[in-house]
Amino acid sequence: NNEDQTEFQKELQECIVPSAEIEAYPMSLILWATFLLLLCAGSIQKLGKGELFGFDYDDKKILLANLNGKIYATDRICTHAEADLSNGFLTEEGITCPLHLSVFNLETGMPQNPPAEKPLRTYNVKIEQNEIYIEVD
Repeated sequence: NNEDQTEFQKELQECIVPSAEIEAYPMSLILWATFLLLLCAGSIQKLGKGELFGFDYDDKKILLANLNGKIYATDRICTHAEADLSNGFLTEEGITCPLHLSVFNLETGMPQNPPAEKPLRTYNVKIEQNEIYIEVD
């Protein structure tokens, strides 16, 4: 619901990990983060199986998807007609665009059918202590 999304968005803003503070995080995260910014996207419990969540970070529009318990992060905007994929449909094949029904593979970002031809950007995801971290640059 809208209230949960607002709370999730607030948590997202509060847990961005600036590089100057990275030493405060577990060594496994520090090693994984060497030259990049880790974006904490909230608790894994807040993104249930089969759920989608879209959010903005700087100029990026990011989609989180929980497909059978595995968390994926991709660009949120369809490469064909700029539809918001957080309004799409999550299936075993990937995320289906709500506008023209192109399906994008969540692991590779590749479109599985027309009309989309360009892949979505995908982001590396790490789960650490039940928190979702996304590698952004």
